[in-house]
Amino acid sequence: MINILIILILYTLVFVGSEVSYRKFNVSFLSSRKTAHIAGSVVSFFLPYFMSNISAVGIGILFTLVIFISKKKYLFKGIHDKKGVSIGEVVFPLGIALSALFVWPLSTIAYQGSCLVLGLSDGLAGYIGNIYGKKSYRVLGGNKTIEGSVIFFLFTIVIFASYYILYRNNISASGILLLPIYAFGITFVEAILSCGWDNLVIPVTAGLALVSIFS
Repeated sequence: MINILIILILYTLVFVGSEVSYRKFNVSFLSSRKTAHIAGSVVSFFLPYFMSNISAVGIGILFTLVIFISKKKYLFKGIHDKKGVSIGEVVFPLGIALSALFVWPLSTIAYQGSCLVLGLSDGLAGYIGNIYGKKSYRVLGGNKTIEGSVIFFLFTIVIFASYYILYRNNISASGILLLPIYAFGITFVEAILSCGWDNLVIPVTAGLALVSIFS
């Protein structure tokens, strides 16, 4: 029970910290939103050290409901899109919950890797794409920037390669050559999803890709 309480406090601090920085210190909406995105992923990374995957699923569902209500009431202005277009902050904890449900039982470290992809690859891609992205493109429903997608791909391949080297017993040239293919596949998934839906899908797809990398 104490462990669950600690995690609940950490997640709450993520939202409160984002809100305080936005309202009191004039941090931009993009910065406060992406900081919460990355920090929330980092907290999620450490969940296996504190609880079971079922407890993590329960916490994910709980925060999905809390953020959904907050979005309707526009309570956390530091993470909610004023135009109401993106629901990324709402499905974010649900995406983590799905990874905990489907990936964690197969491999704890693959689940943790999925949190890193969501936090670092997706979080930084969104930030850099919004700030420096000049060349946009559309694939199916997604509206992305080339700069953001390149950042997503690069961070994802670094994460995949690091996990491959650290946790794969038998390292092979063929296995290494597959890493950019996996990274490109996850990048494509991110590219076709818009309005924050990538937060729901990326954790599971990245986690299952890591499970495949380890096998």
